[in-house]
Amino acid sequence: MIGATLNVLLNYPHIKLKSPQSSICLIAMTEIGYKNFLKNIELFLSKNNALFPFVTIEEIYKHNEGLFFLTGGDRGTVNI
Repeated sequence: MIGATLNVLLNYPHIKLKSPQSSICLIAMTEIGYKNFLKNIELFLSKNNALFPFVTIEEIYKHNEGLFFLTGGDRGTVNI
C-alpha cells in the first residue's frame, strides 16, 4: 500500500463551506488504484501554485477507482 495526503479544492457553489480548501488521504489498494494515485499526484504537482498545491474534487472523482479515501482531521472534507 502507498498513500499521500493532498490538498483538495472544493467547488460547490450551492453549498456554503467554511473553507473551499480541504485535505484528503488517498491510499492505493489495487494496481489500478496505484495508477490513479499517480495520476492524482501528477495533477496535484502540475498546478502553478507553489504556496497551495492542490487537486480538485472533480479530478479525484475522475480518477478514484482502486483508491481508499480518508477525510477526517481538522482539514478533512467532513469538517468543513
